[in-house]
Amino acid sequence: MQVLTKPVWVEIGLWGIKNRGDALRWLYSSIFGSVLMGLLTGYFLVSFMETPLIIATGIGVAFSLLFSLSSLWYGMCIKWMDFNRAWGR
Repeated sequence: MQVLTKPVWVEIGLWGIKNRGDALRWLYSSIFGSVLMGLLTGYFLVSFMETPLIIATGIGVAFSLLFSLSSLWYGMCIKWMDFNRAWGR
């Protein structure tokens, strides 16, 4: 019988996460965090730095997209683990 080893990107992406429930919690919190980061960045730039609204919105969206890359990585790792039935290993 062949032993399944996880790819390095899955090992790093799910470092210390033992089950699917914990991985989904990290996924949802990273999505929430990326949206919150974008909103807070835009608010800070408009309120305190007096940046024009359109520029602050663009920078907020850019930060949000940057932080959402972690959500994409978690999602891909969860999908790989589900596809390969590797959660118990």
